[in-house]
Amino acid sequence: MNNINIPKKLNIKTIENSDGTVVPFIYSNLLNRYNDKIIHGYATRLGGVSRGYLSSMNFGVERGDTEENVAENHRRFAQALGYDEKRLIFSKQYHTDHVR
Repeated sequence: MNNINIPKKLNIKTIENSDGTVVPFIYSNLLNRYNDKIIHGYATRLGGVSRGYLSSMNFGVERGDTEENVAENHRRFAQALGYDEKRLIFSKQYHTDHVR
């Protein structure tokens, strides 16, 4: 079995957007080596506008959030990354114990 290398600490940046919202995100040192080619970040649940059990940085409407909230969350996250929100690329993430 291969050993899995798990970092002892997360790399977290916290950015204050131009509208005053604070958006923390996680980044990879490995991917940062290619920052002239790709912009990346992994969102946390903090810094968004969604409410209730979806709060706060929700990226999907499938669970009952409004399109307006999701669009605003995309905008905030993209601005924190310094990227155009219309060019964001998301992976499909499932929060279950079922492996696909």
